[in-house]
Amino acid sequence: ALDSSLATLAELGVGVVVEIGPRSLLSAAATDAWPDRAEGAAPPTVLASLDPARADGGGFVAAVGRAYEAGLTVDFAGLFSGEERRRISLPGYPFQRRRYWVQKRRAGSTPIA
Repeated sequence: ALDSSLATLAELGVGVVVEIGPRSLLSAAATDAWPDRAEGAAPPTVLASLDPARADGGGFVAAVGRAYEAGLTVDFAGLFSGEERRRISLPGYPFQRRRYWVQKRRAGSTPIA
């Protein structure tokens, strides 16, 4: 079943495969058994969406970053929707000698723009 599924993905020209599940059991198998591999074609980028070693859920965010690196379009604004975040400006060059410490907000204070 895995071979026929991978053959279908290869025929469709899939370049990125995302494994959704608590363990990345199929990722290595998909890479090793990719149909065009015998002909010298590179297997797709395989991403595991969950990492049981990371209790903070950062494995999913890391997988999204790898998907972006692989060429997928990512809606970063939607990735963290519902969370309270703010942008800060950082120096563009190492010779700019200014410190950029993020101040914690106190209860009832106005956010820093």
